[in-house]
Amino acid sequence: MLTKNINLRVAQVNELNLVEKWLGVVHVKRWWNKEWASDIINSIYRFKAAGDYNNLVYIIASADQNIGLIHVYSSLKVKPDYIDTAELSLRYLIGEKDYLNRNLGSSAIKSVIGEIFKNKEKDRIISEPQADNWPAIISLQRAGFRNRGRVSRPGFNLVQLTFSRSLLSKK
Repeated sequence: MLTKNINLRVAQVNELNLVEKWLGVVHVKRWWNKEWASDIINSIYRFKAAGDYNNLVYIIASADQNIGLIHVYSSLKVKPDYIDTAELSLRYLIGEKDYLNRNLGSSAIKSVIGEIFKNKEKDRIISEPQADNWPAIISLQRAGFRNRGRVSRPGFNLVQLTFSRSLLSKK
């Protein structure tokens, strides 16, 4: 899929070195944690093995240069035993420093929104960046996400942003 100089494609196992490189750069490590990184690596392997479309990683490319990724995964747990199957969550990063501050993150997020809502069972997307990760929060808001305020997760101070299917008709 292509949106404003952005192309998304499903990450492949042979791209793990690139993904791991991005997860280790300073501007990503500042707001990323090891659990999220492990989730991304595991999702790439799971997709290869089982084709799990509720848990996959897209590579973001701009002008034929791989620049980052979006991780789409089964929604956040509201209670320990509950996951709303109508929701998916996402995390994203621009791993190539030369591509920061170009609105490419919001363009990539807009692209993935379209992909997610091709599945008629999905009604909402949730993203919870670190509360001080203003570049991510701004990119999500530019893509149409609504700020729902701060949320506390063990060891994290996050901001929850959501995008519901109903917002598609307003764009």
